[in-house]
Amino acid sequence: MERKTIAYPRDAGNNLVRSTTSTVTEKGTFVVYTTNERHFVLLLSYLSNHIFQELFKMSEEEFGLSRSEPITLPCDSYFMNYMFSLVNRGLTVDMEKA
Repeated sequence: MERKTIAYPRDAGNNLVRSTTSTVTEKGTFVVYTTNERHFVLLLSYLSNHIFQELFKMSEEEFGLSRSEPITLPCDSYFMNYMFSLVNRGLTVDMEKA
């Protein structure tokens, strides 16, 4: 069975969001992983964003739920950087849903 992954065209100079090598997070944040094994620290406020809600649904369908495994989103780090750039621009709710 082939894994479904959302990928974004790679641009070596595109570093809109920085992932960290630390596994310790600050209060009000959580860590997610991408399919290319990069991890990102997200604010809890991202849980209410329609884009990230859809990514979490896709993650559950693709990887299932596990209490012992970290959350892996079905996208690569380049796509994740792109999603952060969209969200940080202050998209309207209709645009998020699209």
